Amino acid sequence: MKELFELGLPKWPAIVVKGESVTEEQAIEIIIKTDQSLPDMGYACNNDSYNRLVSSFFGIQDRDSHNEDWELYFSDVNELSKALGKVGLVYLSNDRIASSYVGGPNGWCDLKGNISLNSKNIGKWPSVEEVYEDWVSIAKAFPYLKLRSQLFDREECEEGHQVVIEFKVQGGEVEVLKPVEPMEVVSEGVDEYMEGLLNGTSSEIGIPSHKLHEHLVKLYGEIPQLRLAK
Repeated sequence: MKELFELGLPKWPAIVVKGESVTEEQAIEIIIKTDQSLPDMGYACNNDSYNRLVSSFFGIQDRDSHNEDWELYFSDVNELSKALGKVGLVYLSNDRIASSYVGGPNGWCDLKGNISLNSKNIGKWPSVEEVYEDWVSIAKAFPYLKLRSQLFDREECEEGHQVVIEFKVQGGEVEVLKPVEPMEVVSEGVDEYMEGLLNGTSSEIGIPSHKLHEHLVKLYGEIPQLRLAK
């Protein structure tokens, strides 16, 4: 495995993920626990009222409106994240709740439980070992996942992609492979979303706040709260 960890990746390598679907209930758990912003949604998207409302579900108030002990604040947010069972990830988060990404809400797991992604880069400057460690964390948290993922030698917007490395996730374990051929053609997926922004059918919000609250209550019962907010 050591020689595979030493394979070089570009600054923003394109990624492809393909796997067996999960239940919608499992998908919600994955999306919540692998979200990049939750529980402090302050900068998740450009809809400030949505960000504040969702943050308030966890007892997080408008942190910029008063003087916080920031070291204590972020320490307590980390403790809250642990209580939520958040999976610490660097490159492989899902941003299905809300996202200001140019392609809108995105990730390798969608709300219907489809495990699929072929129109995004990760970065910047990831190493094979770092991405492997992300998949290990994911596999341990969600041992029912069965998927394959490949990283490429260039960005999604470029042509002539060559696959560099493959990860196989199954039964809570991760295998690193030198792939023979691409699983799937990398495609640039932002055009449809951008067109939707112009005609009003696209949104930075992937899950309406009331639905997210319902999902949180179903997942946790009593939603864990930030200690400083009490």
